[in-house]
Amino acid sequence: MKIVCSSNVQYGREAFSSLGKTVVLDDRAITPEQLRDCDILAIRSTLKVNRALIENSSVKFIGTATIAVITWIYLSLITRHKMVFCARL
Repeated sequence: MKIVCSSNVQYGREAFSSLGKTVVLDDRAITPEQLRDCDILAIRSTLKVNRALIENSSVKFIGTATIAVITWIYLSLITRHKMVFCARL
């Protein structure tokens, strides 16, 4: 299992490394290419999740450590791609 984790998620590597290969990246480095073979995407609100980012990815789960109102992620897009979304990791 491959997990791409934003460097903005505090202790992300420690939290996810027991689940699989964990790649911690700055938000600017999280690209569609990085997500092509990714199972889990762990982010904060600083990364905008849109069609261009996840359209051809293998992401099955998107989690965020954000507790605010979620306006930066397109939930209908996630549903259409049969991905699971969870806020407050």
